[in-house]
Order: sequence, then C-alpha cells, then structure tokens
Amino acid sequence: MTSFADLPPGTHTVEVVITDNHGVLRGKRIPASRWDTVKDEGIALSVAALVWGARCELRDETPIGGMETGYPDVTVLPVPGTERALPWRPGTVQVLGQVLDTAGTPSSLDPRGALRSVLAEFAELGYTAKLALEMEFYLLDPGTRRPHETDVNCYAVDDGGFEEKILAPLRNQLLEFGVPVEASNIEYAPGQFEVNLRYEDALDAVDNGVRFRSAVKEIARQHGYLATFMGKPFDELSGSGMHVHQSLWKDGVNAFRDDAAEYRLSETALRYVAGLHANIRDLSLLGSPTANDFKRRQDNTFCPTTVSWGTDNRTVAIRAITAGGATRVEQRDAAADCNPYLAVAGQLAAGLSGIREGLTPPPPCTGDAYTEPTAVRLPTTVEESSTLLEQSALARRTFTKDLLDVYVDTCRYEYRMVTAPVTDVERDRYLGVF
Repeated sequence: MTSFADLPPGTHTVEVVITDNHGVLRGKRIPASRWDTVKDEGIALSVAALVWGARCELRDETPIGGMETGYPDVTVLPVPGTERALPWRPGTVQVLGQVLDTAGTPSSLDPRGALRSVLAEFAELGYTAKLALEMEFYLLDPGTRRPHETDVNCYAVDDGGFEEKILAPLRNQLLEFGVPVEASNIEYAPGQFEVNLRYEDALDAVDNGVRFRSAVKEIARQHGYLATFMGKPFDELSGSGMHVHQSLWKDGVNAFRDDAAEYRLSETALRYVAGLHANIRDLSLLGSPTANDFKRRQDNTFCPTTVSWGTDNRTVAIRAITAGGATRVEQRDAAADCNPYLAVAGQLAAGLSGIREGLTPPPPCTGDAYTEPTAVRLPTTVEESSTLLEQSALARRTFTKDLLDVYVDTCRYEYRMVTAPVTDVERDRYLGVF
C-alpha cells in the first residue's frame, strides 16, 4: 500500500485539495506541524464545495437538498502518494484528497472517485488505461484581459520569445512538480498556447492535468499574466480544448495495436472507438459544461462539430493515431475548462461499453468531417446536452445519482446565470431599431 512520504525539509504549509464540480481546486492550508494528525484524520470541508456555481454561489435547492440541509461538512482525507512540493511557492506541499461523507464512506459526489470507479472496471477485465492530456490556454494582460499580440503565429519558434520568459519557467517548474510535460507550442491564436503532457496511467494522468491547470494560473500571476482555460474567451479567436489521448494495455502490451489489421487497429480498439462514437453526443456536457464552451463548436476550427471518427484526421471528433508505434485514440471535443475527472470518466466508460457490447464503428471519415453530408451533428447548447446526459443510460451506470443530478443541475444553473441578464450586445443590436 502506498504510504506518505516525509515532508521535505523547510515545509511550513500543506495544502489538502479536491476539485469542485467545475474542476477547480478547493481545499484548506494547514501548518506542517499538524500534518501527522491531518494525514490520518483529514480536514473538514462544507459539502457546498461540491454543488456550488463557478463563483461559489449556493442555490436554495439542489438535487441533494439546499439551505435547509445546512450544507454539512464532509471529510477530505489526504491520498498517500499524491503529495508534491510546489516549486513556485517554496515551503508548501500540495496533496490531493478523497472525499468521505458524514458516515466516513466514499462520497457519492467526489469527481475523482467517479474516475476511480470506472478504472476499477477496466482492472477487472485485466486492462490498464493509459492517457495523455493536451490542454490549450491563453496568457492575457491582466488589465485589458486581451492578448499582448495580435498575430496568429501557430507553431512559431522564432517569435516565441515574448511569452517564453514565462513558458520556460512554467515547463521547468511543472517538471520539478512531477507533471510530465512533453512539449509546448504557440497555438492558433495570439496569446494562446498548448502544453502536451506525457502519457501515463489514467488516474495519474488526470491528477496531473488538474495540477497543471492550477499551476499554470498561479505561475502566470507571478509573471504578471492572467491565464485562462475558458473554452471560448474571444469571438474572433480560437477556442481552447482538452484533447484526451487514450489506450488500453494488457500484460504490458498495447491492446489497441494490430499491424496486420485494417487501420492497424485491433478489434479491441475498434470496439472502443465504436463505444466513444455511440455515446459522444449523450456525454457532451461532461466536456462542455458551460454555454461558452459550446461557442467553440464551429466548423473549420479544429474543434469537432460532428459525430465522426477517422485515422489521423483533425476534422473528426475521434481521431485514431497509429504512426510511430504509439497507437492510441484521441477524443477532441472537450473544452479546456471542463472537469477532467468527469470528462475522462465518461470517455473511458463509453469505450468500455463498446468493448463489452461488441460494437462496430461505422466506416471512418476519410475527408472533411465538417462537410460530411450524412454526419450527425454534436450538441450545440447546454439545454440539449444536459437533457441528453440526464437521460443517458451509460451515464446513469457510470456516475452516482447524486453526482450526475447535481452536475446537470449546476450546468443548468450556470446557463441561467449567463443567459438571463440583458447584455450590451442586445442593447447595441436592438436599441433604436425596435
């Protein structure tokens, strides 16, 4: 059994953290002198952190009750092996937590717990799921909340010096933090970047994805930038996505690769793809929880808009990659601001359903998926996607009733929060005309 490492010399603070519904780290800081007690007993945190809105608003009613419950405490128990020293904040160690309910049993609302449950199902079949996450984000001027630059210069290296003064320490400090950065590049908009994390066991990969987002925002602030993973921060510029590269392994061998098969994909891989394909519409809300996220879904933007798969094709939603021996499947529809635990749990569960049910995918898209006349469109609104998720049999099997109902309710609440107010866009368009 994994045990806790000794705190590094000079540690004065330990952060015990979980993610809320939105994937944002929440928790408490304790003096290092209390660590011996907290590592065994945990910390108390209001269950409100698992049901509130993006700005910590509480609703009078939720699927698990509202103000009348008093939003009681849950216990957050540190997870052995997840403690990491923060290089950008010397003397502080961060540790991930498991949420326990008032009875001391695993909470039905814990996003990380949902992913662990799906991975246990793969283990029963002898599979190990491995993942690599790619996340896009913007670095903005905190005053103007706009990029410093105006030009699109994707993949440029001779014009990266301006932001390299933050990206270089970001890469180095993330590596020191234990987050396996593989590469970074300028993305398809001014001030937009992508960082590729190396593949590893699925739970470790998602833990590191959650750590990565929080670290980027904090390190950016230290360098005078505002970092955002918001799905579509600007009308005229590229949205930010989270691409999930995934494969299954058995006995140390990649179970997706078969060089003798069509597309060099094994039967297991094709069934997995079929499961992703069959469920991607129903599970869309897990990767795009806000109305803003759906504004990414525009044709010809490298964000998928159709239910489609293909081999090494960036216009599709599910991209199979076999080049160089690193056979894997990449699902491309999630926004960078989703909760990675929930989005990945949904994708893995979908792939597993394809294997268990012996599904066969349709023929792959070999051209432009945006113009494929027979392709079914992905959902484009929170209203549509929340209904699909709520009614999904797979989602109901994968997530606890409490977690799924609260998540859908929270997404609908966020939708109301941003669509109910009258906006300047409406006034500019309609005042003086009507």
